[in-house]
Amino acid sequence: MGNSLKDALEKAGIKSSKRENERKGKPRVSGRPTAIEKHQQQRNFCNCCEKTAPDVEFYKHNNPSIQARWLCIICADKHSIPDDTRQSNQSDFAMRGTFRRRYGRTKIFSKAGQPE
Repeated sequence: MGNSLKDALEKAGIKSSKRENERKGKPRVSGRPTAIEKHQQQRNFCNCCEKTAPDVEFYKHNNPSIQARWLCIICADKHSIPDDTRQSNQSDFAMRGTFRRRYGRTKIFSKAGQPE
């Protein structure tokens, strides 16, 4: 009488459709992000004009007229933000090497993504 219905069904050869030893999602041990995680880290929303653009970069500027730090090229040129204050090189245009500013000189980053 100590046997359960589950044990009796297993003896008869009937198995449940649910896997008991199903592998659960294990967190990544490696410090490197996957391609999907890397894609999700890329910013493409300008906080100034509140539009999506492929050329959004992070600027540490001292312009008191705007509070936004993530700016597209159009907003950075419009508010006369120098490109020397650009801290990131993460946009689609920057990765392809076609990032060009109309206001002032364009900052050149090395291949590793760090400023020269």
